[in-house]
Amino acid sequence: MICFKLIIFFFLYTTVIFADGINALNFVTTKDNKSEELKIGSIHTVKVEFEKSINLNSFQNKFINSSMYVLDVKKDTREFVVFVGMPNDKLPNTFEMKNITIGKLESQPPQSFAILDTPYIEEGDESEVLDYIIWGLFGTISLVCLWFVGLYFYRKYQKKMILRKKAAKLVSLIQKVETRNEFEKIYKHKKDFSKFTKIDHSLLDEYINVLNEIQYKKEWTDTDYKNIEKCLQKIQRSEII
Repeated sequence: MICFKLIIFFFLYTTVIFADGINALNFVTTKDNKSEELKIGSIHTVKVEFEKSINLNSFQNKFINSSMYVLDVKKDTREFVVFVGMPNDKLPNTFEMKNITIGKLESQPPQSFAILDTPYIEEGDESEVLDYIIWGLFGTISLVCLWFVGLYFYRKYQKKMILRKKAAKLVSLIQKVETRNEFEKIYKHKKDFSKFTKIDHSLLDEYINVLNEIQYKKEWTDTDYKNIEKCLQKIQRSEII
């Protein structure tokens, strides 16, 4: 009887160790496998490494560990484009970070501008001068047209990036919430969540209703915190951006 119990214990113990080993095989690392510090608030491309069948597309617009939210999936190259937020141990840790550490908040980099040289026209006879004028006008008109086309796409891209950055900040707002003030801050930005994210309105309404029931209390009980945290975790696990 004792031998039978020992065999069962050994089987369960080795099964747990084997399962932990499988989970440890799933991780994200830098593209060149070199150590790198990622700044909070930044967007990076990381390489995905795993040894079991996983549908990478299923992690689109979801947290994959305590600090990374997947903005885009590059399935062909096995890469994630991730937003780096404040670490939160309560989030699912599906992919461990390898050669990656989380640093401080990243500031906005300055923009660079290009200066074009003015072309020099040599002197010549009247026909040559006329040719220069015609080609000069043609070149000027072409540059103006290209400038307007470039300006259109630049503003379109800039608008997209502004919206994307606002959405990323809202994701960061709900990523790590511990105090009563932080829970109430989400309520203050409810219109921004509806405007800049793909948040499920039913989950947001549920969160707001629970908060309305307790926000005027002088002190929140443990049950109050558990109820509001439960609603927040539903939002965290849903598609937001």
